[in-house]
Amino acid sequence: ISACLVGSEMCIRDSIIIECNKRPLRCILDTGYPGTIWMGRENAARYGIRPSGRDYFATTGSGAQAKYNLGFAQVFLDPVRFENLPIEVHEGHHVEYALLGTRMLRDFVVTLDFKDGYTDLQYID
Repeated sequence: ISACLVGSEMCIRDSIIIECNKRPLRCILDTGYPGTIWMGRENAARYGIRPSGRDYFATTGSGAQAKYNLGFAQVFLDPVRFENLPIEVHEGHHVEYALLGTRMLRDFVVTLDFKDGYTDLQYID
């Protein structure tokens, strides 16, 4: 999975599709994000995720402060189903994809093959 910034547009070469509230959700793997799933308010609304209304703040990789609320969803990442998984819902993230953080992947062996352009997630039971 790779993403790059071209001008002001994000260019995504590959993505992971997971199930969020029984609908497919396109994610990119963000190895620098320690949480579960990070998405914008508009995207969260499309998936029936209601933010809590309580503001939290986090520091991004660039050092900027980002405001977010927590929402909860049912998420399926084969073969694991998560109930009431905390989702970070951000104000300034206005794109169709979500970020999949490392906390979601702690029970998986993740293989990133940049040469051939694929990602493999293998569950550790």
